Amino acid sequence: MDLLDTGEVWTHLLAALRLAPGTMLWTRDRRLDTIAAELSLAADERTLRG
Repeated sequence: MDLLDTGEVWTHLLAALRLAPGTMLWTRDRRLDTIAAELSLAADERTLRG
């Protein structure tokens, strides 16, 4: 998935996550989750449990 394929809102959301260390994205949207995972920003079961 290419970051250029994302919308303006997603781009801003991912940028905000990158600026906040330790913040992870939890989403049901598969496409957004794939992009977040490629950027190491996606939450999974391990990160949600702490």
